[in-house]
Amino acid sequence: MDAVWKDREQQAREAVRRAKRNITWLSSKEENCRFYRRHMAQQSIDWLIEAAREGDKEAIEFVREYARGVRQHPNLQVPASLHEFVWECFIDGEPKAKSGTGPKDTDLTYRTIALLVKLVNTDYGFPIYRNPEWRGQKSGGPACAISIVADELGMSESTVERIWREWDPRVG
Repeated sequence: MDAVWKDREQQAREAVRRAKRNITWLSSKEENCRFYRRHMAQQSIDWLIEAAREGDKEAIEFVREYARGVRQHPNLQVPASLHEFVWECFIDGEPKAKSGTGPKDTDLTYRTIALLVKLVNTDYGFPIYRNPEWRGQKSGGPACAISIVADELGMSESTVERIWREWDPRVG
């Protein structure tokens, strides 16, 4: 039975390697930004305003476009949140963006990593997590979906686990 699991592990690792080779463009900042912008275009005005309040420049542009559209149709009801945001910007200036990387830099990459974890779990039968006594150890202990993906992508298990916890409800 152990040989069967070793073979399955090799197949899972090869699947992750193959995916890594075939989708290297997914981890580029340009593709992440493009994906994030398409995602934003589908959001409600209230969601966009909240993102704009956090300093997201793309969200601020979407809110501006929305406001310009509303201005051209004076009979449309303007959401109270838009009025509040406009006042905030008028009085305090545009919100400042937080430094460092954000969702627009990583969403597509993280979603891809979570999908690889799910693939190893569902297609090859590996549990998502290691047993607690083996977590974080490079050698020894049974493999799990997170450890296989982490090894093959050159990441730490804790990073892949954090990504999985963040994306788990949204994948699939």
